[in-house]
Amino acid sequence: MKRIVLATLACFISAGGALSEEYKEAVITKVKGNRATLKVKDQEVQVVLGAASSAFDAKGRELQSTDRLLLLNVDNVVDVATSKQRNYELIREIKLVKGELTKARMEEANSPAEYKGAVIAKVTKSGGAVLKVKDQELTVMFSVNSKAFDIDGKPIPDDYHRAILKEGNEVDVKTYKIGPGIIIDEIHLKKGELTKRNAKSVDPGPNNGSFAPKVVIIKQPKVLWDKGYYKEARVGDYVEYQDGPGTGFLRREIVEVGDHFVVEMKTRSAGGPKVQTSIKMNFTGRGDLEPPPDDSQAKKSYEEKMKIGNEELVTKVVETYDKATNRLQTKQWFANEIPFDGLVKEETKKGNWVKMLTGYARGK
Repeated sequence: MKRIVLATLACFISAGGALSEEYKEAVITKVKGNRATLKVKDQEVQVVLGAASSAFDAKGRELQSTDRLLLLNVDNVVDVATSKQRNYELIREIKLVKGELTKARMEEANSPAEYKGAVIAKVTKSGGAVLKVKDQELTVMFSVNSKAFDIDGKPIPDDYHRAILKEGNEVDVKTYKIGPGIIIDEIHLKKGELTKRNAKSVDPGPNNGSFAPKVVIIKQPKVLWDKGYYKEARVGDYVEYQDGPGTGFLRREIVEVGDHFVVEMKTRSAGGPKVQTSIKMNFTGRGDLEPPPDDSQAKKSYEEKMKIGNEELVTKVVETYDKATNRLQTKQWFANEIPFDGLVKEETKKGNWVKMLTGYARGK
């Protein structure tokens, strides 16, 4: 299968290597900012509450972005789902089981403010805007939780929020503060128009990964263009996965194809807000076709039939083992019919599946 040659690249792009964990009735023993130490049976786990993390109180009500840190209270008992990173675990979902929210609001957050009839004076390179409100100017920016509405009051899709940021537009804005930054909670178009949408609108400018969508540019060896999937990519190709055993979601879609480059829009959610990343891959560099082999691992492959919905696929199963212990590390299923690297399903060494294909299509 020729697309298997891009498996290493795809794992980097989709963060497929991150393992999922779930902890029931963990006790918070230490808290520092958005970091916490959990006591789970006889072990301690370091976790981080990120911008896309979802948090719920004891009644199951989702906490607003400015209130999530209130849940990180010493001695609270929580249920937590995480994704493993290199030196810590990133919280995907956290729910209060026993305890209480901290009495004070998070230190960085101030009371929300609302501005009526603000005029967009300038659109910033970071994807935000300078608003002129009466005799003052203030710089605002989107977060992954921001909501935008057109002139008819209809919600603007998450991946098109920035279309409202056009110089001269008049808007009503609700904001809150985090540190020195003023974050858009809601923005409503009152006068003006949205910017035109096209394939290049997925490239909104760098923002250091703090606000979605962010942009990643990857330079790849030219030889991969001819050997891999992307030479045959078409606008509209997409795959969707259930990402982890909870309510995680992952979608990858080709939005632009050119001479030795493609632009992919990746949308990910851990059950809460969606985070989008625009990935432009330029296949114009020099380099080897494949990375050096990992001598610590051994692979075994075979064919297996798998049913996805009403369709039965003939898949190639790839099992990766640790040579020293002969223990299974990952197990992946690939099929020629599936766009991108052909991934249908992926399991961790514990047998818990990390990804399961739920939908796909080829573009026209």
